[in-house]
This record gives sequence, structure tokens and C-alpha cells, in this order.
Amino acid sequence: WVLQINTGTSWDGNSVDLRYVGAAANVPLHQGSDIYDLANTVEPGWTYNFSVPMIAPCTPGVYGEVWEVGQGGSILCQFYVYIEVR
Repeated sequence: WVLQINTGTSWDGNSVDLRYVGAAANVPLHQGSDIYDLANTVEPGWTYNFSVPMIAPCTPGVYGEVWEVGQGGSILCQFYVYIEVR
């Protein structure tokens, strides 16, 4: 995924994490950790490339997960990832 800071302050690589929040229909897709540290600081207007291994279900349908960019107990933003299995 490519995330971009549109406004606000920078995302400090030492204190900002990407965190899994939940899955649509309670069907998680990602494999591995639910929390990932940023590899570097991201300034407003910059983009950050992020990927996690995922496994798609065998049953056709639309599946999704909610992730967030967080710092401590604060949520800086949330985003959704959807896939369609045919």
C-alpha cells in the first residue's frame, strides 16, 4: 500500500506504528504481526510504502481489513484494504 500524509505533522519513525484494527466479517487476511514500526520518518506530502503478507479466502466475495496509523494511544488516521475473490 502507498500511504500519503496530506496535512498535519510528520510521522516520526521512532514513535508511529501501523496497527491492525479488525477484519470485515471477522475474516482476517494478513499474516504475521498486528503492529509494524515505521522504517523512517514521513513528512507531510510524502508517501510511505507498506506491505504485509496476506492470504485470500477460497470462497468468492469481498473481504477487507481496517488498519490505522497510530502514535501511543492516539489514532492519526485509519485506512481500509479490500480484496475481491472470484
